Amino acid sequence: MSERSLYPVPEVKPGHRLVPAGIGKPSEQVMVFVECPDWCNWDHVADGPQHASDIFHQSSNGGGWDTDCLTQPGDRMISLDAYLHADPTATDPNMRAAHIVLDDESTEAYLTPDMTDRVADDLIAFAAHLRQLAQRARRANALTGTPPRRSRSQVDEAPRRVHGGVRQSEATA
Repeated sequence: MSERSLYPVPEVKPGHRLVPAGIGKPSEQVMVFVECPDWCNWDHVADGPQHASDIFHQSSNGGGWDTDCLTQPGDRMISLDAYLHADPTATDPNMRAAHIVLDDESTEAYLTPDMTDRVADDLIAFAAHLRQLAQRARRANALTGTPPRRSRSQVDEAPRRVHGGVRQSEATA
């Protein structure tokens, strides 16, 4: 005699898994299972929507960047996060597909992978421009005889970030 399940488990697409999701008001939440991309680490129970059609998928903000300011040390002045996102019920197919969100805490820019590659190229060029400006500022300060003092940790900070947390001399050793 073969066994039949009253509720058969659906097949899950490759690169996905079934995860619980809470639907409804917190006091009346119903638990369901949704197909979730492997890259999604959004807590669909704790941050569950009121309606199943509002479920989206999001990765962590592992690509965050921010800077402080000379006149306001320790304050985050410019901040940018990047993460994967998908909205399976969106009418726009680009929003249904996995895409990248750049979030500066006031605006979210939704980018296709190709758009993201172009942004990354532009950021690399902008980083080179920033380095040129820093060099020019150092030369200008040296000419006036009043260069700002930097600690060793400040000198090593940028190379550590570029080389995944290690100084360049350690990365090549």
